[in-house]
Amino acid sequence: MYFTLDDGIYKAMHYVPLEEENLYLLSIVPVKVANAQFDLLLKKAVFINILIIILFLLLIILIIFINRKNREQLIKIAYVDPVTKGYSKARFDMEAKAIIESTSAGTYSLVSININKFKLINDSFGSDAGDKTLKYIHDVIANYLEREELLCRVSNDQFNILIKTISQKEILKYIENITNDINSFNKDKECKYFIALSIGVYKIDDPNIPLVSIQDRANVARKNIKGNTVTHPLYTCVFYSDLERLRMLKEKEMENRMEEALDNNEFVVYLQPKVDLKNNNIVGAEALVRWQDPDRGLIPPNDFIPFFEKNGFIIKLDHYVFEKSCAMIRKWIDNGETPIPISVNFSRAHLNNKDFLEKYKTIRDKYDVPAKLLEIELTETLIFDNLQMLLNVIDQIHEEGFQCSLDDFGSGYSSLNMLKEIKVDTLKLDRAFFSSPNADNVSENYVIESVVELAKKLNMNSVSEGVETILQMEYLKKINCDMIQGYVFSKPIPQEIFEKMTFGKTLDEVNTNDAVK
Repeated sequence: MYFTLDDGIYKAMHYVPLEEENLYLLSIVPVKVANAQFDLLLKKAVFINILIIILFLLLIILIIFINRKNREQLIKIAYVDPVTKGYSKARFDMEAKAIIESTSAGTYSLVSININKFKLINDSFGSDAGDKTLKYIHDVIANYLEREELLCRVSNDQFNILIKTISQKEILKYIENITNDINSFNKDKECKYFIALSIGVYKIDDPNIPLVSIQDRANVARKNIKGNTVTHPLYTCVFYSDLERLRMLKEKEMENRMEEALDNNEFVVYLQPKVDLKNNNIVGAEALVRWQDPDRGLIPPNDFIPFFEKNGFIIKLDHYVFEKSCAMIRKWIDNGETPIPISVNFSRAHLNNKDFLEKYKTIRDKYDVPAKLLEIELTETLIFDNLQMLLNVIDQIHEEGFQCSLDDFGSGYSSLNMLKEIKVDTLKLDRAFFSSPNADNVSENYVIESVVELAKKLNMNSVSEGVETILQMEYLKKINCDMIQGYVFSKPIPQEIFEKMTFGKTLDEVNTNDAVK
């Protein structure tokens, strides 16, 4: 209730009942004083609200700032390579995919670059120096980029460049300029350290294939030194071809079928006779494998052996051939024939297992075949990989009673000095010795005679492989070579034909005659 008394002061009266019955608390306050208190409270409330709004706005700004910083950091992590400060692989892949798909076939090429022996830089100068080297190489290459061309460090010491397609000659010049610029730091240095590169180039002839396939093809080219290779003191460059793609598809098909083919006995063992030059009798044979594919027909060994050596399946195949050879000898013995020794090839993949001979012993014992009728052939290249290890292998082979021969002698960089170290039973002269069909190359003959004579002095049998003419055979007989193996007598042949040639009848004929009796 508001009122005014004689003093003229405008007042407000307020009352509230108390807990005591019939008692009230009456408050009379001048309105002016009440309004001043209210204004003060209102001002405080307004100030607090303004302060809260300001703090809230600051909080929002801080959150936006933090989010922006985090986003920038995430973008930096995702799209910026921490070493080169250039494109990361993720950003390269994203932009390269968009560029390639928006252009026609053949517009761009992908170049894969690897720094040879980069690990030496880290080991010799430290990882910081290695990182600086990577950034330096990146920056040099970046100077060659044109508009809508991309560069990134893929991993460790490997770079990818997406460039507009130019002729092969121009690409080689482009690469040579980059390589020279990278090594320009050596110009005034007394102790030079050259950086060499391995490079693969794939012209993108199908922009619709996945980017990972495009990168794989460039990498395949870079790693395939047997391809269309251009060598330079500071770089090796290989251009990807469709033949390489077909080879990869063919290998994948073989990989998918190899286990099934082994289980189905699609691998067939052929025998190539070894002939004694003194009496022209067959005194041995080499077991060689062929693949009788039900759809593709007979596949020659050069089409699958190198691939099986690469993927490790050659170990199973060697065991398979060895078992088939043991089974043949067992049948010959059981049928009363004088057994012929069989030699089998030995792949380097076996050397990864120190107990590799255990499997051979198990198979031999299974067929109860005398070990002296089985010869394991080691290739010349195995000796140069690790001579001491091969000496131990030869000792193990002899301890188990097997014969041992050195195959393909003369196919590489044979050292006569190594013959005094290895104790093999037979030395097989590679077909490379016999380039003259008429055996009339004097220099070649001197070498052949020396090797045959040396083998005799070292108590080794000598076998000449790849002999194709009568004149070559007569010459080898004249110089007292022990045996020949080649098309002049017979190519590799199936088991039944070999038996007919050696024993005058096949085992099937023997079994039929026994049944008649």
